[in-house]
Amino acid sequence: MTFQIVKPFQIEIQGSIIDLIDLCIEAKNDFDTSGELTLEKQEQIWLDAKDDRLTRSARIEGINARKGITLDFANLNTLEESILKNRDELEVINLLKADNFLHQKAKDGDSTISVELIKQVHKIIVNDSPRYDHDELTPGKFAEATKTFPGARMVTGANWEPVYWENIESYMEEVCRLYNQSLGKTHSIILACWLHHVI
Repeated sequence: MTFQIVKPFQIEIQGSIIDLIDLCIEAKNDFDTSGELTLEKQEQIWLDAKDDRLTRSARIEGINARKGITLDFANLNTLEESILKNRDELEVINLLKADNFLHQKAKDGDSTISVELIKQVHKIIVNDSPRYDHDELTPGKFAEATKTFPGARMVTGANWEPVYWENIESYMEEVCRLYNQSLGKTHSIILACWLHHVI
């Protein structure tokens, strides 16, 4: 069975999750009415959460990042001039650059996504990484069926097959279309979880 996209509005959400989202909405409304959530405060919250957020992202990608490493690397200008000790440091820096890139996009008020944006983020993350130094893997491009990666792809232990190579681009276009259609209609937390699942 090929993986099917469940539309965001078709997701069945448990009552406990709805309760948590309601608490988030209530807290945000309190901040909005109090005037405490200034742009400066929002920026500080983003910075304070950076270490946990990126350390966890790194671990998901199999990057060895100790807690605190992203704070050590917070100044990208210094980093770019420094000599990197290993592959993991380079990849953490790339994650930081991608995080900054997306944060700026959000600050500009643009919440939409596109295939081009996904490719841009991919290019930032894998740039110059030895892990991705392979003739058939190009930063900023989707993988294609080759002699090395022929036919259907497989996920160990799954009862479904990932999207076929030749359908990846159209699949991602559909994901982006559904995401953009759902902005403002589906809560951002649910939408973020959905996007993580389908990609």
